[in-house]
Amino acid sequence: PSDKELASRRSACHALCQQYNSLLETDKNREKKLAQILGASPAKGVYLQGPIFFDYGCNTRIGEKSYANFNFTVLDCAPVSIGNNVFIGPNVSILTPMHPLRWQERNMFEKPDGSLTDLEYAKPVTIEDNCWIAGNVTICGGVTIGTGSVIDHGHIRPLMLEHGFLHAGQIPYLLDLLSGHLIADDVESSGIGGLVGGTLQHTAETGCRQKQHHGNAQ
Repeated sequence: PSDKELASRRSACHALCQQYNSLLETDKNREKKLAQILGASPAKGVYLQGPIFFDYGCNTRIGEKSYANFNFTVLDCAPVSIGNNVFIGPNVSILTPMHPLRWQERNMFEKPDGSLTDLEYAKPVTIEDNCWIAGNVTICGGVTIGTGSVIDHGHIRPLMLEHGFLHAGQIPYLLDLLSGHLIADDVESSGIGGLVGGTLQHTAETGCRQKQHHGNAQ
């Protein structure tokens, strides 16, 4: 993160986001400013209410007729792909950066030139078409949310959420939206993920992909 080129790109994007956020929602220059942030003209019908906060902008792709409400945060150190007709509620965060779990590896350290840095990597996030991401959801790196899924609230950590699922609740459950079948009424005890430090850690480390139930949350 201390790389000079990356720092310069982040700073430029942050400035563009501030400019976008200062514009009235009726200002015709908003689309032009958003194009500068994303590095390409936004797809037809894309609307970001603002304020918005991107780290790079150029690593994010948003499909047609997708909408994000107030306080949309995207730390797009890795690619973020948002499909067509995706509804995103207020205070949603997409966070691709990852840090080591061991503090001995996570803490800041000095480079040979004396400047401070830390170890950081990132994992991509994909939200497929026709999804609804409700307010106050945090989506962490490594997540794919399948077509037509609904995420009620909570933290979505690295797993594949299959097409057409509702994920909701303080004790998260999964509901197949097509059949109405309850896949899991307690994700923490269903074997979908393992509880680590109060949040579900991804089981994708094994490379396995559960065919019948997918997802993880706070």
